[in-house]
Amino acid sequence: MYRVIIADDEEKICKLIQILVDWEAKGLEIAGVAHDGREALELVKEQGADIIITDIRMPELNGLDLVEAIKNARPDISCVIISGYQEFEYARRALQYGVEEYLLKPIREEELNRVLDEIISKKDLIRQESEEKAAMEITSSEQKKKMHKLLVRNLAEENQDLRGKTREVLEKEYYCSLPGSASVLFGVKVHMFSEPGGHEGLTLALNQWEQAAAEVLEKNAVSFWETVLLDDILFCFINYPVEMRAAVLQMIRDTERKYLHNGLYNGKIRYTVGISGIHTDPASWYLMGGEVRAALADRFRKDHRDTIQFWERRQAVFHLGEFINMPLQNRILEAVEQRKSEPVLDAVRVLDERIAEEPELDGTFIFSIWEELISLVLIGYKNILSDDERELQRKNALARMKGSAGQRELREQVEFSLRQIRKQGDQILKERSSKPVEEAKQYVALHFSENCGLEEVSSHVGLNPSYFSALFKREEEVGFVEYVTGVRIQRAKELLMDRERKVLEIAQSVGYQDEKYFSRAFRKNVGLSPREYRRLYC
Repeated sequence: MYRVIIADDEEKICKLIQILVDWEAKGLEIAGVAHDGREALELVKEQGADIIITDIRMPELNGLDLVEAIKNARPDISCVIISGYQEFEYARRALQYGVEEYLLKPIREEELNRVLDEIISKKDLIRQESEEKAAMEITSSEQKKKMHKLLVRNLAEENQDLRGKTREVLEKEYYCSLPGSASVLFGVKVHMFSEPGGHEGLTLALNQWEQAAAEVLEKNAVSFWETVLLDDILFCFINYPVEMRAAVLQMIRDTERKYLHNGLYNGKIRYTVGISGIHTDPASWYLMGGEVRAALADRFRKDHRDTIQFWERRQAVFHLGEFINMPLQNRILEAVEQRKSEPVLDAVRVLDERIAEEPELDGTFIFSIWEELISLVLIGYKNILSDDERELQRKNALARMKGSAGQRELREQVEFSLRQIRKQGDQILKERSSKPVEEAKQYVALHFSENCGLEEVSSHVGLNPSYFSALFKREEEVGFVEYVTGVRIQRAKELLMDRERKVLEIAQSVGYQDEKYFSRAFRKNVGLSPREYRRLYC
């Protein structure tokens, strides 16, 4: 909707203009009517306007002076001059002030509408071009931002495509300016135990870190910086003049202080900041992501103290076989097979002591030792847990371990994960063992009057007699033969209530062909013979 102001010292001209146009249909709105030039100028200032229609001759301020004043303040306002025939040449000179059109008196409806339609078309076109230009600028800005984040993501992921690329190539590919001669990547790891799908608090804490980094880096106006969240780590890349090295490291410390000051958790959440080496050659930038992860992992070393860890190059080389050797593997697998937990926990203690003996171990290798132990134990459960169940246990264990803030907590999470694995394994074994027992009990309930011996029932449930007998005794705390006898005697007691039925008939109906044998079994279980029981209770 464009706003229009009408200015003419003759009130009837103003009213005529108002009735000659269907303003709403054209998307126009009359913002005000003035009867002298100064009043019209005040209306423009107070109400705002897109179009002004003014007479050339008015008191206080004539039309030309009004147009000049308006154009000086708002060049975008379209001006239409109304003039008499004798003022035609005079009105033509108004074009030098940027007047779009002029109308001769008397004002004709067709001319007024034509002029307004042309002005509206021009304004619509200008507005559309302006909106498209703004949209393009926004899109361009957003696209650049995406490319900047892609660069940092590729650095964090150690993307080999970056290897050997020059500064000029990187600037062209990622639409950025990298004037600084030095670069560093740092990563923030917040230590929260988050199983898959439970990242809300973690994300909130990392967003607080990102905000703190933005405040500090924008204030110090470094050459180029960008952040990206990847694998529950906030990575921040900084490009700066090499002489600012000390200042940049101070900025990272300042970011930590800013987070602690602004954070929603008042500094109660634990975290580690890992800093890569300083790189002056863009060809080696692809190494920075690995250096950050290595620095973060060094929180698992025994001498870990500071929340900020710097990447260090270490010369010592170790192999997992030096820690989890074949004898230890065999002991662990044997313990898992025999459902014994103590030997596995002993292995944890042995590994913990062995790790403490090697001060040159880096955090990444320490983590891999515990990861290998978890994998080894899960191999021992391959006949109990499905592939999907073992993979979920592995993912949950790694999530807990990665959330650990230090060496002691890492070991505690390993032990917790081992207990969780055993708990699930024991539960599945219990379900497996109870299934054939329940099946056997159902079979006995239907066939107790027939041949219901151990051999027949164990064959029915698919187990050998000796294993089935032991399994049944463990689950029901009563032997199988004793259980079947109990079922038969209970049914016999119910049948004895019918005084018309003979004892022999009852004995045969519950699986005993010999009445004397039935009577001995009944007395043994009830303490009375069948006839005595009938006399007392029936």
